[in-house]
Amino acid sequence: MGKVPVLLIAIVLAATACSSGGNEQVSTDASTTSTEAVTATSTTEPETSTAASSTDEETPGDLLDPAFLTTTAKKARVSDGTFMIAVVDSDGAAIEGSTGTDAIGNSPTAGDAFRVGSITKVFTSLATLSLVDEGLVDLDAVATDYVTRVPVPEEVTVRDLLSHQTGIFNYTDVPGFFGDLFAETSREWTPEETVGLIADREPQFTSGSQFEYSNTNYAILGILIEEVTGQSYHEVVRQRILDPLVLSSTYLAGFEEGPDPFDPFVQSGNDEYDYTSIATAAWSAGAMVSSAEDLHALFTGLFDDRIVSQEMLAQMTVDHFYGLGVELDGWQSGLIGHSGDIPGYRTFVRHSTESGITAFLVATDDQTDPGFAIEAVLDAMVPESDAVVAGDPPRNDLFVDSVVIDPEELPFTDSVNTTGATTDDDDLAVACPASAIDASVWYTITPTTDSAVVVSADGTDYSYGISVATGTAGSFDLIECRPFAFTIDAVAGETYHLQIFDDQGDRTGNGGNLKLTLEEAPASAN
Repeated sequence: MGKVPVLLIAIVLAATACSSGGNEQVSTDASTTSTEAVTATSTTEPETSTAASSTDEETPGDLLDPAFLTTTAKKARVSDGTFMIAVVDSDGAAIEGSTGTDAIGNSPTAGDAFRVGSITKVFTSLATLSLVDEGLVDLDAVATDYVTRVPVPEEVTVRDLLSHQTGIFNYTDVPGFFGDLFAETSREWTPEETVGLIADREPQFTSGSQFEYSNTNYAILGILIEEVTGQSYHEVVRQRILDPLVLSSTYLAGFEEGPDPFDPFVQSGNDEYDYTSIATAAWSAGAMVSSAEDLHALFTGLFDDRIVSQEMLAQMTVDHFYGLGVELDGWQSGLIGHSGDIPGYRTFVRHSTESGITAFLVATDDQTDPGFAIEAVLDAMVPESDAVVAGDPPRNDLFVDSVVIDPEELPFTDSVNTTGATTDDDDLAVACPASAIDASVWYTITPTTDSAVVVSADGTDYSYGISVATGTAGSFDLIECRPFAFTIDAVAGETYHLQIFDDQGDRTGNGGNLKLTLEEAPASAN
C-alpha cells in the first residue's frame, strides 16, 4: 500500500459527572422531588427487598405474563405508595403487575391515569413538529422568529430547544423554586414567571454545542406553540394529538378537566392537597396526565403516521441518546420513550417498534427507585434475535455517530454528552483490570481511501480505555487502560467500530462530555 493521508483521532472527555438518576433517568424532570411535599401515613408496609439485592433473573422475563410483572414490581418497590408495571400488547390488550395500594385500598391498573411528569415533553415535541410539517415553523430557524413573550438567546434554534442543546438554565434548579412551589399550592404560575426565574442567568454553553436537560426549553416551546397558532398550548395538543388518537385519559392538569390521577403517596389521606402550583409551573414541560393505554395509543399513532410525517419522525429520532423530545437509549433495539418525575410520581415508558408493545412503569412515591424493574422490563422488550455480534455496538449502549473519513472534508468534529449511557453484560470482554461499568460510547468510522489512522488520547486517564472491535475485514482489536496512541492501516470501505468507556466509578449511568476530532496528522506522524 502506498503512502496515504494519516488521520488523527483526538478524544477529549470531560471528567465532570452528570447527575442522572441511573439508566432509567436520563434527565431531571419538570418538578423534581422535594422534601417539602405534603406527607402522610402509608397504609401499606414497604417491601423488604431492594433493587440492589433483586438480581436473580437469569433470563429475560415474559412481558405478557402478569406473574412476571407482579414479581418484578414487588422486587423493585423500596418505599411507600404503589408501584406498577403495565404492558399493552400490539393488539391493545393491557395487563399489569403491581404492589401496594392507595389510602383506600385501591391497586393501580393499566387504565388508571397518573401524572406523568416529563413524558409531557413527547406531546410538546410532537405538537411542535406538526407545525414544522405544516410549514408554520422552521426547525432550524432561531426561536426568536416565533417567541416574543419571553427572552431567548439569539442563536438558539427550535431544534436546539427540542433536543436540550441550548445552554439555557433549568428553572426547576433555581434555588428556592420548590419552596415557593409548596408554600402556596393554589398559586397559578404562568410560563412567563417560570422562564423569568432564569432571566438573569447567562447560557451555560454555546447553543447547539452540547446537551444539558432543561425544563425551561420546553416552557419556551409551549410559548412558541401558542404564539404561532394563536391558541393555548393545551388546545393545540388536544386538537393535533389527543382527540385524533382518542386519548380519553390524557389531559393537561391545571388547565383541563379529566379523570382524577391515581393518588400519590404525598396525597394519600389528604384529599384537600392542591396540585395547582405544581401543574401550572410544570405546564408544557411536565403537567400531562395519562395512562398506560393512552401512551400505547400515542406511540402506536406516531409510528402509524397519524401525528407527524415520516420526515419529522426521522428528525425526532436522529440524535444520540436524546432526540427531539424522546429518549433513545434503547433505539438500536427499536425502543423509544421518556421518563418523568413530578412530586408524588416517577414514571417511565418505552414502546417497541419491533413488537408493538408498550411498557409503562409508575411509582406513586417519588422516592421509589424503579431501576431494577426498568432493567428487567428493557431486557424483556429486546427481541431474542437482537443478539450482539462482535464488533457491533452492544444494545443499551450509546451509539453516537457514523463517520465517513474523507481526507478532503477534514477536519471533522463531533460532541456528545454520555449521560445515561451504560454498559451491560453484553459488552465485549475487555482486557482491563475490570469490566467497563459505565458510559460506553460507540462510533463507526469508514474511510473513503486506504489510510493510516492514528488514534490518540490527550493524556487523560480514561480508566477503561478505548476498544476498536473486530467485526469486519480489516478491523482490529485493541484495548488500553492508560493514555495511549496507536496506528492502524484502514482499508477503504471497511467499517471500524470505535468504543470509548467512560468510567465514573459507579453504576448510575453518569457521564461526561465527549469530543471527537478527526484531522490530518502532522507530517511527523507519517
